[in-house]
Amino acid sequence: MENKWHNAGTKLRELRKTLKPKMSVFKVAKQIHISGNYMSLIERGLNCPNDQILFNLAEFYGVDPGDLFKLYDKMIPPTLEQMNAIPSLRKIMTEISIDEKLSSDEKEAFAKRVYEIATQFINKED
Repeated sequence: MENKWHNAGTKLRELRKTLKPKMSVFKVAKQIHISGNYMSLIERGLNCPNDQILFNLAEFYGVDPGDLFKLYDKMIPPTLEQMNAIPSLRKIMTEISIDEKLSSDEKEAFAKRVYEIATQFINKED
């Protein structure tokens, strides 16, 4: 059975194999401040790295972060300047995040739904 992130992990392994001089998975992991075992799980497609790890990998490999985020069906989180440029989005996200009547699960469900809608919209534009 192929796992969900197999292709992404394979791509990261390919990036590592193109390094000159060659580096082990453990040396790359040390450079981006994670454990070698965790990096190995990522390369084998068994774990999905968080956003910060994806940014660190992109910087280390010299690739566009957007390319790595796409491997995991993620969007790059907006910067503060980008959020400030869309006041209505900033307002609703702030209201949801501070609403004490909503549980953490409800907030997470809302965020996932916004992400799904945004992904559909962006993919429709391509």
